[in-house]
Amino acid sequence: MNKEENIKSAMPVYTLTNIEVMPVNPYREFSHYAAYTVYPTIEDKVNLSFKDFFNLSQEERIAIIKRAENFAKNCRVEILEKTSHKRIFLEGNYYIDNTLLCNFKFYSHLAYTAPENEQSDTEHYAVEIDFTKNDFLNFLNVNNSDNFFDFSKDDSNTMSVDMFLAFLKNFANSTDFIKVFKAKSLVNKNIQLFADKLVRPYVVDMNIIFTPEHFLIGVVCGNDIVKEAYTFDNYLEDIKSFAANIRAKYGDKYKIENEQKEASAESN
Repeated sequence: MNKEENIKSAMPVYTLTNIEVMPVNPYREFSHYAAYTVYPTIEDKVNLSFKDFFNLSQEERIAIIKRAENFAKNCRVEILEKTSHKRIFLEGNYYIDNTLLCNFKFYSHLAYTAPENEQSDTEHYAVEIDFTKNDFLNFLNVNNSDNFFDFSKDDSNTMSVDMFLAFLKNFANSTDFIKVFKAKSLVNKNIQLFADKLVRPYVVDMNIIFTPEHFLIGVVCGNDIVKEAYTFDNYLEDIKSFAANIRAKYGDKYKIENEQKEASAESN
């Protein structure tokens, strides 16, 4: 795998949101920020896979996780003496002062939550982060029951343990992420407004999909579907260019149809 593939396989699985209700997925944005902004700041990387981590002694595992106590002022790692399931080989809580940021569970079988008679004996090492008691995303009206990250893609990826630590560091400094997220949300709102003004009147239908790195405009013009993906660097110029290309190809044909539909609706 190349570097980008390694990063993606070390990143966790997260909840997908309804893009009509929440066009910018905060879990995806948090994951991307942790992987591409916070991960590079992790010092003295251990370069261990989850399988490597499992093969360490418990004292060595705990020493690695305890590094997270240096990620912000008053951070504290609490290792639980008894795990909540036999497949979990290390479980703990991560705090700032007495505020619980998350719970983490390192486990040895993907089906550790399944009923006893349905559990597989196939070993696969992973970690789950439960931040259902953390309210830092509540301003988005998210459902806290969705607040999970599951690092289960590749238990042999040697970026995985450091990536997990990057997520803990992101939780410890979540105000930094929120500032970036709010700024990005404003940009996305502007993109939607400009596209509604410059593109939507000239097409039958339009949809915009936002990712951490790109936005994609898709439009329907009669039987044609036209779509383009752009970075956020020059979004206004890109939207203007997209609109100009649509008008150059289709003119005002669908603008007139839209105006006729609106007039008909008003008369009714």
